[in-house]
Amino acid sequence: MWIKFSILMLVAVINVALSFIIWKRNKNKDKARLYFSLMCFSAGLWSISLGLMFLDVSIFFYTLSVKGNYIFSTCIFIFFMFFCSEFLYKVKNKILNYLALLLFLTTLPIIFTNFLFKKIYFYEGLLRYDPNLIMHLLYGFFFLLIFFYSYYILFLKYKNSQGINQSRILLIIIGTLISFIFGIYFDWVVLYVNQYHLFWIGPVFMIIMNSSVAYLLFKKENE
Repeated sequence: MWIKFSILMLVAVINVALSFIIWKRNKNKDKARLYFSLMCFSAGLWSISLGLMFLDVSIFFYTLSVKGNYIFSTCIFIFFMFFCSEFLYKVKNKILNYLALLLFLTTLPIIFTNFLFKKIYFYEGLLRYDPNLIMHLLYGFFFLLIFFYSYYILFLKYKNSQGINQSRILLIIIGTLISFIFGIYFDWVVLYVNQYHLFWIGPVFMIIMNSSVAYLLFKKENE
């Protein structure tokens, strides 16, 4: 338990530090960098909320941690979508705002209700929760909607770009796609195959995504 908690806290520190560095170096107030910074910060909070689930302080504290897991993972997808829309050049599309608003509205029931999980209970001395699989499935489809639309934007930009810009977009696609695939599997799919003990692995793969994007932004800054 403490090993998992320590790993998640380390991941959180790296993401928050990366967020601060990108924000601090964004002297030109580039929106793509701003959204990436917020994405890293959300990833840090997501890792913290998952880590706190291992402390078993109380059912109330555990409930807040579970809700934080869903809320901050939602923020990651929202900021990633806006990052994709701003990277290299801005994509003007009202669908972006509608999707962001839709995802934001879905977080309100998470904050004020427990609709995503059936119950919280002690199992072998540790707190656990049973998700409402139907609602969890519907919520996951919101993530996939943002996921596919974000990459739709990236692929369009890749198609319409040339040279170094095309290489930059390809690096974004590869670096983020690996992280998102593993993140979605370990934090969404595993709940349907009864592998609950693996849900904490998702944030670890965020390091791949954030590091690759940060490298790209820093490299672009130094060119």
